Amino acid sequence: MRRNTFSIILILTVMVAGCDWLPKAEDPLLVEDLVQVDSLYTDSLNRMEYGSIKWFIQKGEVSYVHQTKVDWVKELKAFQENHVNHLRFKEAYSVVDSSQGSVRRVSFTANNPSLEVRWMKSVAESGRLVGYELEKTRSNMLSSSRQHFQMEGSQYSLSIEQEIDGVFSNDQFVHGTIVPKGEVWRAEFDLGGDPMPLQCVLQEDQLIVKNAQEFLSFSLQSTEGDSLRFESEFFNGWFQLIAVDDDKMVGRWINEKRDQRKVTPVTLTRGIPYRFNVTSLPDVDLSGEHTIRFADADGELINTAVIHLEQIGPMLTGSILTETGDYRWLDGVVRNDSLLLSTMDGTHAYLFKGKVQADRIDGVFCAGTTWKQKWEVSIGERFDLRTPESITQLTRDSFNFSFPDVSGNLISLDDARFKDKVVLVSVMGTWCSNCLDEALFLKKVKERFPASQVEIVALNFELVNDSAVAKRNMERHIKSLDVEYPVLLAQLGTNSKKASVLFPSLNGIFSYPTLIILDQDHEVVRIHTGFNGPATGKERYQAFEQEYLGLIRDLVNP
Repeated sequence: MRRNTFSIILILTVMVAGCDWLPKAEDPLLVEDLVQVDSLYTDSLNRMEYGSIKWFIQKGEVSYVHQTKVDWVKELKAFQENHVNHLRFKEAYSVVDSSQGSVRRVSFTANNPSLEVRWMKSVAESGRLVGYELEKTRSNMLSSSRQHFQMEGSQYSLSIEQEIDGVFSNDQFVHGTIVPKGEVWRAEFDLGGDPMPLQCVLQEDQLIVKNAQEFLSFSLQSTEGDSLRFESEFFNGWFQLIAVDDDKMVGRWINEKRDQRKVTPVTLTRGIPYRFNVTSLPDVDLSGEHTIRFADADGELINTAVIHLEQIGPMLTGSILTETGDYRWLDGVVRNDSLLLSTMDGTHAYLFKGKVQADRIDGVFCAGTTWKQKWEVSIGERFDLRTPESITQLTRDSFNFSFPDVSGNLISLDDARFKDKVVLVSVMGTWCSNCLDEALFLKKVKERFPASQVEIVALNFELVNDSAVAKRNMERHIKSLDVEYPVLLAQLGTNSKKASVLFPSLNGIFSYPTLIILDQDHEVVRIHTGFNGPATGKERYQAFEQEYLGLIRDLVNP
């Protein structure tokens, strides 16, 4: 491990030293308001003492390291210095600057193949850098080299290919994840005999679960003797843990989204910087979208969905898209001929195990301690889901609602606050992780459109029958998401059949969430069933956001 870490540091040093030809910071900028890497990362990361989980590929072998302390100025120096956004390169590079909604993309492409920096790309959203990519190449009669840098959110990577003809060859890859300050632990859930691992970061007052690019907080709420209770930020569930020694904790994950409590045994081990251990590169790349079929009670593979996968080396992330929502962030590996994916989003615990063959994957899906289901992926086959706008339909001319808020005040669509405004009605549940993703989208709507133009209201359907528990769930939802629109209690002890009775103008409630969009006259213009969130792919989710933000804008300004 020390050898790999030293090699990466040495290569970064050599690369930076070889960039003296680049213009100095005082040179005029070609694109004046382009967001730079250092404006987002280095100072704030150092100030907040963020760490990094890294994995390396060298000579076909995979290794891991966790750094609790990182000098982010040095760590990301190559990203900051190797840029061509300077006026002196005006003739050397073709610049494309485009915007779609709040997302701005700027790319620089070399006009001459002899230029070392071949291209550079920057993506910003609402003035905040969310992506950066750069490729450098250099070659002569005796040697060649290629370096590829990429940053996206909390992820960054560096790929290096170097060769001196007949003397030296070096291919390396390092991938880092920026993680909050704290110690890295590996949690292992016992799903009825099947171990389901997670990566966690333990702080003094929080346990943070990492699923791909998502970090979920569980706050320390109480200590009773040796027992620690970490509660979910969003859902009615918690970890109850006891320290065995400095490197091990044992306990339970307790989920109370329903009246009947679900308990899952869990063990945490300190200092393990991986989810699923893998030591070598696989022979397959599963990146893309494929058809996945789940078995029914008789074992027949009939339920059809889409699995979206993104693979880098042996590491695998993605989600499963259904007509009523996605499985959120799945995180795992391809190890030899096996696929392994897991997630725990605060309300679900999922494990996917599969055997990869030439054109398919055969596997088992484990959910909680009792549920096991066969599944099969047809690699490269694409199944077309029904569109989310085609499932829930209006059967009568008008739509209305009237339910109490968390304080007991009755709120109706006929109230003055909604008059002459576009209204977004979210049929949701505080227990629903897809509803969490939709709520984050609705917060973005709230930021874009003032209350004088657009009103949002959430109709909450609780699985529990206790009104006091339902009220606490609603208060947690409002507080944790900083919700600024009313959340109303529509029903206790709900199910889809009971919920449908409350909306006679609809052909049913088929998914939580369901978003109903009303124009300024409160006519239904669109109903979106389910929610496929960011885990289903950046391009797909950005397309959804732009479409619906555009629809709302058009309704505000008819």
